[in-house]
Amino acid sequence: MTLAEMRADFLEQRKGCLSLPITGCIVWSLAAIASVCVSHDRANLALIACYFLLIPISIAIARLRGERIAGGADNPLLRLAGQCRLMVTLLWAVHLPLLLFAPEFFALSMAVGYGMHWIVFSWTVGHPVGLVHALLRTLLVVTAWFLFPENRVGAISIAVVIAYVVSVWQLSRLYRQHESSRLPGAGEAAVNR
Repeated sequence: MTLAEMRADFLEQRKGCLSLPITGCIVWSLAAIASVCVSHDRANLALIACYFLLIPISIAIARLRGERIAGGADNPLLRLAGQCRLMVTLLWAVHLPLLLFAPEFFALSMAVGYGMHWIVFSWTVGHPVGLVHALLRTLLVVTAWFLFPENRVGAISIAVVIAYVVSVWQLSRLYRQHESSRLPGAGEAAVNR
């Protein structure tokens, strides 16, 4: 397959890649809610608990949507997506020391760290959605960290949800464009423009 064919296949198999950002919206929203329901010193633990919901929720949403989120011997871009998720998971080597020795930085580290793979994702789909997500997320998260020291976990979580909502909207549009380009006559219409 050419790169363009791999990208189209990736979008097709991943059904627009919506299950993971939808999961992100859910999980980080739960973290924001938990941050106001637990004591300040337990907010990071609530964030960790929410983090462990990522996999089961994303698998359930992917199954409901018919989206393939893992594997992909037939398309290396699917393998690349998995490798990127592994890459950001390795950042626990930074997150844990922060949790233990500088807990006020833990949520900041989690939020920025788990947004980094979006840059590779942007290249994977050939669309700026990932760059927008990573940059917007980082800007909002750092701003929230400085502006809301009394509930950094909650503020950062809301900032991440905002970035995810923007990405879900962008990915929905990208997938609709992809689907409409596959309709009979779509190629002829593009040539006649």
